[in-house]
Amino acid sequence: MLYPQYVIDDLKVRADLVRLIQPYAPDLKKKGANWMACCPFHQEKTPSFSVNPVKGFYKCFGCGKGGTAFNFVMEIEGLNFPEAIKRVAESAGYILPEPVDDAQYAASKKKREEKKQLADQIVELNQVALEFWEGELQSKDAKTAREYLAGRGISEEIHKRFRIGYSPDKWDALIGVLRDFGADEKLIARSGLVSVNEEKERTYDRFRGRIMFPVLDVDGRPVAFGARALKPEDNPKYLNSPETPAYVKGDNLYGLYQGKDEIRKKKFAILVEGYLDLIALAQFGISNTAASLGTAFTPEQAKLIGRYAKRIVINYDGDDAGVKAARRAIEHLLPQDFDVKVLVLPDGMDPDDFIRENGTDEYNRRRGQAATFLRFSLDAAVKGRNIHNARQKAEAIEEFLPIVGAISNNIQRRETFDQAMNFFHVEDAGLRRELWSRRDSRLRAAS
Repeated sequence: MLYPQYVIDDLKVRADLVRLIQPYAPDLKKKGANWMACCPFHQEKTPSFSVNPVKGFYKCFGCGKGGTAFNFVMEIEGLNFPEAIKRVAESAGYILPEPVDDAQYAASKKKREEKKQLADQIVELNQVALEFWEGELQSKDAKTAREYLAGRGISEEIHKRFRIGYSPDKWDALIGVLRDFGADEKLIARSGLVSVNEEKERTYDRFRGRIMFPVLDVDGRPVAFGARALKPEDNPKYLNSPETPAYVKGDNLYGLYQGKDEIRKKKFAILVEGYLDLIALAQFGISNTAASLGTAFTPEQAKLIGRYAKRIVINYDGDDAGVKAARRAIEHLLPQDFDVKVLVLPDGMDPDDFIRENGTDEYNRRRGQAATFLRFSLDAAVKGRNIHNARQKAEAIEEFLPIVGAISNNIQRRETFDQAMNFFHVEDAGLRRELWSRRDSRLRAAS
């Protein structure tokens, strides 16, 4: 009996290699991007055993043993591969599906291959659309679009770097291009580039009369698009691609392809919400950025950005919705051992408005003063509440506690809890123990 490959691949990404190895290497300590310890497979006095949790790989430079989480438990516990999968899943809190027989495995593999082939075909159509819309931005009909971009201070260089385009205000402009390319009608319908009116049996361009922002994966392939309306009467203001075999919204970050080298170089990333926030920062020379595509930040997005840096400054809009979104992002970043700060700009401003009004130096100064995740989360919990009122104080503590539960490091988690209890003036030792125990039990249930 076997587990489908997609399950093994997903578990490999989700496995917490440090947590898995630490019981067998109690001296494991963080050193830069990696963790180091004396090797659990052979005797040594100087640590030569390295763990890279981002890549999900360990290596001993003394005895030469290395591999993934599966290799580790197979070697250290003498398990076979199916047993190792179960052991790693147990450590990661991952619910495994029922294993499958050879015939089911073959069918699952075939289905995955067909999905990948379809995804590649959709990306090919997206590339055709991207090039068409890029060209259309220079057309006579795109004058309003160019004026809008110029009014936002967006240069030709930025147009080209982010491959910004314009979708003609016509029902069938792109469809005609795709048909001329030779695309199959069924593939066009599944691409997310068109909409289908089944009642009238009519297919038409999904994006019309809009500025187009291509979403590129980390390899630079166009997997989706965001589109901003130019007419006030066109709703919604931002229209995004639906999910397709080529695109899962929570697995991608806008601008990461363009910003990944700068993120790696500067060793931290600035996380913003929208297309124009990111583009405005790039226009002012700040390129170590990524945007969460206007949706709730996900654990998968955290893993993605964690390939390039483990320090992050969240700079969402300063309104209530932005503050709540930042809080949710923190809860997905802390379990993956990110160093998180939060920049809330004055007067509820977003990064786009702020940097255009105040410039790069002032933005960088504010960014350098970004609040720790603890300070931000405490302030967010008490905002609009009177902590001298027992009910409101209890509400604030309950709102804050998930932040404690999200922290992966035991010492940091306890320190954060104690600092928070001091902030909330919870002095009773018994009540502190109760709150800590409740939080700790939630952690065990979550893991």
